[in-house]
Amino acid sequence: GGGGDVEMHPLALPAASSSVYFISCSSPRHPHGCLLRRIALPSSSTFCSSCRSSPWIVALLVRAKEKTMLSSSAQFPNSSPSEDVLRIWRSAEAVCFDVDSTVCMDEGIDELATFCGAGEVVAAWTSRITPGIKDLVQKLQIRNTDVYLVSGGFRQMIAPIATVLEIPEEKIFANKLLFDNKGHFLGFDVDEPTSRSGGKATAISLIKQIHGYKMLVMVGDGATDLEARRPGGADMFICYGGVQCRPTIAAEADWFVTSFNDLVNSLDEADTGISFIT
Repeated sequence: GGGGDVEMHPLALPAASSSVYFISCSSPRHPHGCLLRRIALPSSSTFCSSCRSSPWIVALLVRAKEKTMLSSSAQFPNSSPSEDVLRIWRSAEAVCFDVDSTVCMDEGIDELATFCGAGEVVAAWTSRITPGIKDLVQKLQIRNTDVYLVSGGFRQMIAPIATVLEIPEEKIFANKLLFDNKGHFLGFDVDEPTSRSGGKATAISLIKQIHGYKMLVMVGDGATDLEARRPGGADMFICYGGVQCRPTIAAEADWFVTSFNDLVNSLDEADTGISFIT
């Protein structure tokens, strides 16, 4: 993978329980070690940057998380979309994605202190893109659906993600950190809609108004994403619970999914007439 020698020691539990993993990094370059004893997907701060970039660790943790998400999705009737929901999703002219815990498997604020434009940290951050999101974005773009990243996070951290997903910079709505010519932090750009309370919903409304979209969908995991569904804003909210499942948000969503493959498959079904069973 991206760094040390990583060992996994699964702890056997009764069949009804979720798997618990002990994951340790034994590389001499990581004297403090990277240790995990969690059921849910860990924060990025659980691992050193070298281990975070390991595809092996990412794949392992996704599989562990999927086991718990399968049981979570069964709790919500809206995990099976209605015909109206599918119609809106398939006819959307624009789709806006939250970034933290949706497009990326981490919360960007956890990375901010070490980010600072360092190449190694940027590489580790972009390696944590949520499985399936690249295929989904590509599928939407092929269908001529505009894709936006709308986040309360920071543009400097989101721009590399957008590059990987081939989303142009003008389709990023996020906060911007400001520095003077000596690199000293000055604050953030207060002109960005997302710098204010309710800013994400405001950004969505602006996107819709400027471009004249008749059908726009918001995809995210949190309360600010849900708030974007309002008159003049998002016409539908899809709650993605594949990283963090927030039951009160999931219950209010038009559609609750734990895998982006569900969204890709629904578009494939519309385009080919073939049903994809997941």
